[in-house]
Amino acid sequence: GSTRSSINMTVKWDGAPAIICGINPENGKFFVGTKSIFNKSPKINYTNSDIGRNHGGQLADKLKIDKIVRAIFEGVSV
Repeated sequence: GSTRSSINMTVKWDGAPAIICGINPENGKFFVGTKSIFNKSPKINYTNSDIGRNHGGQLADKLKIDKIVRAIFEGVSV
């Protein structure tokens, strides 16, 4: 279909970990995270440094900003 008004879209990829990403409406910045973004003290990652600080091991590697952006736009598996 088509529309002239703006819309919001979400995409759910099956798999582990559950990766959540998008634009934070509070500051307009792109973020990536896991379900931990819903914690009382959320782990929201804006940079690869944030990812390294908030997550470790293979999870940190899967969350790297460049991998997520490439997955979104090119359909590459993370």
